[in-house]
Amino acid sequence: MINTTVKSSTHPLTTYIEQLKTGGALLPDRPENVLEVVGILKSYGVVLEAYYNNLLYIAEHQFLVLFPFFKYFNGRNFLREVAAPLVA
Repeated sequence: MINTTVKSSTHPLTTYIEQLKTGGALLPDRPENVLEVVGILKSYGVVLEAYYNNLLYIAEHQFLVLFPFFKYFNGRNFLREVAAPLVA
């Protein structure tokens, strides 16, 4: 078995890295920190709700539209108008 020694790091965030490795939190448990984290999570919720609504709209109105080019035609005399230049 090889024994290696771990050198102390000179990284500027070593204290935070070690704190996370031991299972600690980055922020101390204080009321203002809790409110800040809750505010961040709430803002993520707003974005996710908008994304969810957008996906629902796409699923209900745009997904698997088989022939989307038909929406540009009015349906009257369609074949006659398209075939007329080909026959003439």
